[in-house]
Amino acid sequence: MPPASDKQPQPVPAIEALAPGLEAVVLPSERSPWLSAEGMPVRAYVIECGPAAEQAAGPGAGAGRGAGAGACPAAAAGAGAGTRPAGGQQRPPARPAVVLIDSGYATRLSVEAISSAIAGRPLAAILLTHRHPDHGGGARALAARHGSPVYAAPAAPPPLGADPELRFRPLAGGERLVFGGLELVSVPSPGHAPDHLAYHVPARGWLFTGDAVLGEGTVVVGPPDGSLADYLDTIERLAALEPVSAIFGGHGPPVTAPRARLEAIRRHRLMRLEQIRRALAAAPEGLSAAELVQRLYAGEVPAHLLALAQVSVLGSLRYLQERGEVSAEGERYRLER
Repeated sequence: MPPASDKQPQPVPAIEALAPGLEAVVLPSERSPWLSAEGMPVRAYVIECGPAAEQAAGPGAGAGRGAGAGACPAAAAGAGAGTRPAGGQQRPPARPAVVLIDSGYATRLSVEAISSAIAGRPLAAILLTHRHPDHGGGARALAARHGSPVYAAPAAPPPLGADPELRFRPLAGGERLVFGGLELVSVPSPGHAPDHLAYHVPARGWLFTGDAVLGEGTVVVGPPDGSLADYLDTIERLAALEPVSAIFGGHGPPVTAPRARLEAIRRHRLMRLEQIRRALAAAPEGLSAAELVQRLYAGEVPAHLLALAQVSVLGSLRYLQERGEVSAEGERYRLER
């Protein structure tokens, strides 16, 4: 028997079947400067385009774009029980192509895990929610390997850590994308990042939210990429979408009570704003962002995450400044009475 080891096993990627035609690739998380909860695995999603009979279907009336000419290519399955046309030889059934939402890291582990989930099927498109490295880092390598176009929202300046060599087709909010039997609508969702998009699949009630809505915990919303005003607008916009039966975030488990989750996020952000107002009201001399973090977060979050909390506090202070509620002199902030 080998000697016991006190080393913790290294996490490995996993593939979760979430629904017919939908899988999540769960990737071990690296330390992230954008999450408030360290160690949450990153999720990329593989969605089948639809049955082979629908492969030739292009964008319908008023459609935005399709994959290429709107088709979703199909791959022949391996040997086995296939279909037999009248008077012809047996042929294997076509395997529907897939669409990938988010691309994980640029690491070999991440790229290989996502490719194993694609499993030899044609990759019709890579849709990015945003270009932070844990969501857009693997896009260039996956696009080259699978010959797939990448869609993402442009932003100037680009978000922190974006791959400067990534070539993508610019995508705006409100565009309808059709890949075979799969229809998605891009939803503008800035706040965490300036280029953030969500993707709604109306026929299934699915909403893929990247870092706008996580399965659990919260994301950092603050400088240089974040805007709390935009983020609160995003939460309202997502809450107004219909139909939405499940939210699939960039981290954390699926959300099966979307309305409750969105309302909880909204209330949490408003609660933090009120805490800052009260802390400043009790300190006429003003407080720095670091002092606010100590008053609001010390003992509530681990010490090594206080730097992330300070980014969110700065985002909240900027929001209050924009509304004339708070003024700044140097690094100290005061409540305007």
